[in-house]
Amino acid sequence: RNAGDGDAANSAAGRAAGGGNEEDDFLDSGEKAREVQLVAQFKAFASEVAHVDVAAVEAAAEAKAQQSLEAKVRRGELSAAEEARLVERFRAERAAAPAEEENPELAGRIDAWVQNWRAEGRAGKQVRCRESRAKACHWLEKLGPVDVGCRVSIASLSMGVARAKTPPTLEGTTGDGVDFTFKAPIRGSKEPFDGIRGGLPLPSLCAYGAKTSKRTPRGVIGLVAASSVEYVFRQWGAVANKATLFAAAGLDWSLWIGELDKRLATTASAECLTRQANAALAAAPGQFDSVYVGNASRHLNSNHLVKVIAAYALVQRPGVTGVAYVDVDAMTDRQQLMRALATPKPYSGFDQPESARGLRFWSHTAPGDQFWQTSSSRFFARADDDVASKLLGLWLANRCGFGDRLALWTSLLRYAESHKCLRGPYDGRLTNLTYGQAATYGRDPATTRSGPAALDPLLGECDEISDKCWKLRICDAEAKLFEGLVTHATVSSATDARRFPFVD
Repeated sequence: RNAGDGDAANSAAGRAAGGGNEEDDFLDSGEKAREVQLVAQFKAFASEVAHVDVAAVEAAAEAKAQQSLEAKVRRGELSAAEEARLVERFRAERAAAPAEEENPELAGRIDAWVQNWRAEGRAGKQVRCRESRAKACHWLEKLGPVDVGCRVSIASLSMGVARAKTPPTLEGTTGDGVDFTFKAPIRGSKEPFDGIRGGLPLPSLCAYGAKTSKRTPRGVIGLVAASSVEYVFRQWGAVANKATLFAAAGLDWSLWIGELDKRLATTASAECLTRQANAALAAAPGQFDSVYVGNASRHLNSNHLVKVIAAYALVQRPGVTGVAYVDVDAMTDRQQLMRALATPKPYSGFDQPESARGLRFWSHTAPGDQFWQTSSSRFFARADDDVASKLLGLWLANRCGFGDRLALWTSLLRYAESHKCLRGPYDGRLTNLTYGQAATYGRDPATTRSGPAALDPLLGECDEISDKCWKLRICDAEAKLFEGLVTHATVSSATDARRFPFVD
């Protein structure tokens, strides 16, 4: 019951929690067995003779060890031995995970969801629309069949020491049970990327995992989107990096592969068409391109919008509680991977679990921005939720030209205005601003404003909207999706993907 006894208990619990001890590396098997025996005897003495609540002491020690571990990870102070122990703990936890119990009722609902997303036209709109009044679902009539029952996995990484032996290989099975394999051309060979441009027969939202896996994705699901198989290979290092991140964070995830339906790519609202007819307003900022690398022809609307379709479908999957989207080119470095490994599981998708439970929709907003000036590179949508599905549907319905942010910004403003959350009525004035003017509105004094600030519907940061319309729960200045776990940096199409930095 003295300080020494407490230190001994804490040390033992800390090692059990994965904090490790440098001395462990120098103990042979006999010494380790003897140490385990002594710890057991000490616990028995503490409980039976000294009347110490051993469980409480161990729990406190484990919590302290976990906090210390996370602090060291954040500071980048882990030794190579500590990193190795983290990885070993991760592997042991995965190996010890119990086998998934069969759930015929859930399996039946998933089968129905898969079939619904094979429908198209008016029938497709009826069975795929999440909203009861279907006001933001008319775009679904322009969306053809989607295979949401497929699986996909990295069969051959072909990076590092394996780079010269086999090409990067992606394999899986369609929802119809047809196996597929795609291999990237070996650098220096005459085989062009055209050989894989046929891609999959349908736009596909594939759960990541071996095609023989019987695991059912559940909880918060990670999501990444690519417009083609070619784009997957051009971002191969980033895709593999994402697979590592989601595994380390304990998240199931899905990969969308497929183009934006031409009927969605070439149509828009009358308001958008008027905007696009104005060359100054329609121009993309700088030299940015709003089309993913792939086999897309440049249409009216960017195929970045495929991520919205993917999220709209995934939030409907039975067993899913939320969708955490991150751009394919957002990378995780070694320190961030260690942080993901050290993060308690299950990872909710947010730093603050209470925000993850409360938020219905969230996209990243920088400090000082208006609540609607969000980045679409990371967003969260709550599953089986009217508000989240409505915003995703509006995002597609408001598609308009370059990128996907203008459509998202318009949707957030219109939705907030419909609940009287803005300072004044929103009159669609965002469509009269260039992309740059919209992105800097409220911060750039050169941007023309009409009327007093107190009545300007485009002004209002996240805290203001949250206070005024707290029931919507579409904004949280404190929530940070994958904060500290990824660094968003676009990977150039000219990058040698097989040499791009990757943690193996």
